[in-house]
Amino acid sequence: MNYKNVIIVLSLVLIFFSCSGGDNADDPIQDDPDPVDLGNVNDCGTYPIQETSPYKLPYNVGEAYEVSQANCTDNSHREGTLGQFAYDFRMPIGTDLIAIRPGVVVAIQESFPNVGSVQQPGEENFVIINNNDGTQDRYFHLDQDGVHVEVGQTVSRGQLIASSGNSGGTPFPHLHLEVIRATPGGGIPIAVTFSNTRPHPTGLVKGQTYQAE
Repeated sequence: MNYKNVIIVLSLVLIFFSCSGGDNADDPIQDDPDPVDLGNVNDCGTYPIQETSPYKLPYNVGEAYEVSQANCTDNSHREGTLGQFAYDFRMPIGTDLIAIRPGVVVAIQESFPNVGSVQQPGEENFVIINNNDGTQDRYFHLDQDGVHVEVGQTVSRGQLIASSGNSGGTPFPHLHLEVIRATPGGGIPIAVTFSNTRPHPTGLVKGQTYQAE
């Protein structure tokens, strides 16, 4: 899942010039979560305390999906890449996806077909949302014509934003989710935990299924 440089540059330019500004009423955490203790550190990085995490899983309560690729693993999730702390959720095409945090939509793409192929990197449909603390949530491999929000729209945590798909460089239908802090020269990957599922102090585990509660 290597994205074309143009997509990365586009998203970074958009956050640099289109930061949401102001507070979101349904997002009580206005900055990074409190520093974590050693129980939240592994070889890959440091993770926010799950109980106070501002993030929720990207699918509806009661649904459960397998993590097919976790943090600091292979390909686009390699340590040292922008997707170092990304998660892949294996799910059928057309699954409802919800916002993991409140924010403002800064970029969308939904024109590419669901012809998943590792030979087509850069042809992913996506939604990119800016948070009010300078971070950015990025959802990739979405369904063709499956984006349900518009650029400039403010979304709430838990709001429907898109349908999952199989677009771009992917061997099977899944959602690629990553959080970054954009910088003028690139971006910094952000480790996340999710407050509405079973314990995972150092991130979701590859091969495990997590239900949204």
